[in-house]
Amino acid sequence: MSFDNSLPETEESLPPSLLAEPGPAHLAELNNLTKRFADQQ
Repeated sequence: MSFDNSLPETEESLPPSLLAEPGPAHLAELNNLTKRFADQQ
């Protein structure tokens, strides 16, 4: 097995692509995640 050290250790971290390309799609995804998280509370 080989490990990619460039990946974050936690699977819950956001993919770098989301952080590198802020925009409507990013905001929509963030809103989606926020709503899902709030619904679980």
